[in-house]
Amino acid sequence: MEVCRKKDSQQPATKISKNAVHPFALPAISVNADAEFILVATTLAREGVCSDAAFFTVLAGNQADYKAALDSLASSYDSSVVMDMTGVHRELLQHKDFLDMTANNVNHPNDYLVRWYAQYASALLIP
Repeated sequence: MEVCRKKDSQQPATKISKNAVHPFALPAISVNADAEFILVATTLAREGVCSDAAFFTVLAGNQADYKAALDSLASSYDSSVVMDMTGVHRELLQHKDFLDMTANNVNHPNDYLVRWYAQYASALLIP
């Protein structure tokens, strides 16, 4: 496998704004003021995988930073929680190979990792 080369420019900082989520939250809140939200922090992408023939577009970027941004966003909505799949995936990677959890060798979860998503979500929904 080829190793990705970084471009001279830095990757943009993670920015998840309330304005990006508000169009999705507002209709739910307008129908039900007690609406609750689960914001999902993503799993990690495989290091060293590129998406273009010139090996410049690195797919593993700032996914690990999303949780902090989502935590900040969740604090602005009542009845919201962050589902930390980033942390779960980090822990799983201490025990299993990345390829045992991916469907496309880059970032899409296979059935095994999807079950972790489902277990975590159900734990949040079922008291």
